[in-house]
Amino acid sequence: MGKKREDYIIKISGDFDINTFHRLKTLKKSIFGAIHNNKKRLIIDMGKVTYIDSSGIGLLFMAKEKIYKLNGEFFLYNIPEYINKIFNTVGINHFFTYYTKEDLA
Repeated sequence: MGKKREDYIIKISGDFDINTFHRLKTLKKSIFGAIHNNKKRLIIDMGKVTYIDSSGIGLLFMAKEKIYKLNGEFFLYNIPEYINKIFNTVGINHFFTYYTKEDLA
């Protein structure tokens, strides 16, 4: 996968819920590391996420808010269709900006 020089891509996989708190904690550290290193364009690759609950969704909102406060950009990429359906059903799909493969080429 190609990337623009200023992009910082974090790949996540597996379940992201209250029962897998260690993954949420690892993702949070990666996000804060990117912010601390002054990365202004954060892309979360969700291609291998198998499940997400409100804890995982909350972390995505927190990351977006943190990077926006630094005048950065936050994107979701490679979202599995069933997670996209969850986002649409609960009405949060419009809160995120989505990258496509063409955007990263």
